[in-house]
Amino acid sequence: TSVDIPVKVTYPDGSSEETPAKVTVVPNDAQDNTPGYEEGRTKPNVPVTVPQTGDTTIPPGSQYEIPTGGVPEGWTAEVD
Repeated sequence: TSVDIPVKVTYPDGSSEETPAKVTVVPNDAQDNTPGYEEGRTKPNVPVTVPQTGDTTIPPGSQYEIPTGGVPEGWTAEVD
């Protein structure tokens, strides 16, 4: 989305004029990316790896974590 914002410039001699400043808002990283995971299956006490299969161009420095309360009681999970 782009918008022209008027900017009024007043000079030392008292004269003034308006000029537009164009501002464009681009999507943030969360709006521009769609990570996703395929389904994983395992048995009790057997580790399973579930690869991220969504966008392959996630920005460098992005952090992955499991939110508090996101793992059922008695289960363990980690993001590697």
